[in-house]
Amino acid sequence: MTGPLRVAITAYFPRPQKMSRRSKRTGELLGGYEEGPLPMSSRPDADNVAKSVLDALSDWYRDDSQVFALAVRKLYHGVDARPRVRVTIAELSD
Repeated sequence: MTGPLRVAITAYFPRPQKMSRRSKRTGELLGGYEEGPLPMSSRPDADNVAKSVLDALSDWYRDDSQVFALAVRKLYHGVDARPRVRVTIAELSD
């Protein structure tokens, strides 16, 4: 990829134990948490996540300066899911 790039990064981090506890009686999550992904506002910072991901993918494009639009989301993964990173890179067409 040699032109301007739009990059979207969604990083799913492990849930803290308190967000995964279920009631022994009903099986429902305790603490008012949902089962799906939840926004994460703790470390690592979103800019550090972006830098790590962009550096890891540097073989796909020429230089970080090609990125003209960047969106980063940090989430705790869903109850039955695993940590992962989802990246979408789109090259601006002529």
